[in-house]
Amino acid sequence: MTSYSICTHPECNKGYLSEIGSKRNVCGIHKYPLLAKCFFCGESSLTPEDTFCTFCGVNIKETMKDVLTIFFIAKVVAGVKLKLHPLTPVYVNRVNEDYKEYFPVMALLEAGPNGKHSIDENLNRELRKIEEDDFNDFLDKFSKKNKTYLTQ
Repeated sequence: MTSYSICTHPECNKGYLSEIGSKRNVCGIHKYPLLAKCFFCGESSLTPEDTFCTFCGVNIKETMKDVLTIFFIAKVVAGVKLKLHPLTPVYVNRVNEDYKEYFPVMALLEAGPNGKHSIDENLNRELRKIEEDDFNDFLDKFSKKNKTYLTQ
């Protein structure tokens, strides 16, 4: 099966073949980060036209904005290893250690705003506002909403 890195913009169905996706970090149309793996199961068999992960069944289209928020705040805004309560250790490790496998652009965004890679400014502001409001509350809601797919 061919796998893709898919755009995280809610209205985009654009995907880049994995070989190309490894060179591209943001969607050429929306400047939204590309998602390379399912956060819930770690599978890299994403396709742009699928709504659900072909391995674990999670609704990728519905959850990718929340997943992007967690990675963005943990790696770009906070810039430190967060406790990420109430996520279990496997997911904390994905965010703190394996983040480049899920969102390759995160490594570039961590380096600072002067690089040639950037994400959409409106998205940037929206994600930073969640961090300012209450990231812990956001994580609690995310965990409750997705408890079926968050394995121990």
